[in-house]
Amino acid sequence: MKITAIDSITSLAINRLVPVSDAKVKLYLNYYDQHYDLNAVYEGKTDTYGQLLIQDLPQRRYFVLINSECLNNYGRQNFIDLTDVTVNTINMGITMFEQSTLIVNNLSKDQYYFESYGLGFEFLPKGYSVKFLNTVSVGEHKLRFVQKTGIKIVPRDTTIYAIVECGEITTVDFR
Repeated sequence: MKITAIDSITSLAINRLVPVSDAKVKLYLNYYDQHYDLNAVYEGKTDTYGQLLIQDLPQRRYFVLINSECLNNYGRQNFIDLTDVTVNTINMGITMFEQSTLIVNNLSKDQYYFESYGLGFEFLPKGYSVKFLNTVSVGEHKLRFVQKTGIKIVPRDTTIYAIVECGEITTVDFR
């Protein structure tokens, strides 16, 4: 099996596929291990063409994780199914995106709903945090907090912006 790691944003910008060289590739037997980066059954690196040739794998489903600096495939194309493949014809292209970590802390005395385009909708009790580990696209994010409990005539509705940068953990403290 041959895996090709592709930088999707740059590929779109210049209208041709851009491979990612020296990307770390790991295969896992289940989603839990892949999500928490435990018990990898295979580890390797892509070559200068962004490709990795893997031989002698049993035919089954594998969960794949590919990282290169802040480029990764978290939440996208995370498994490869080898159960019904034709020998010597596999070339799996895995697209990678610039993603980083965002932590949102509710330091207020009330409970809030938290939402952001692309991140979804979360319930955020007082004193709790929500962590998006390596799954937030790099750039500016609009974060909206809507009050659920506490003294309110009109629920508090607050919007703030967070700048998520490549390879850094961005923390937002909501008070």
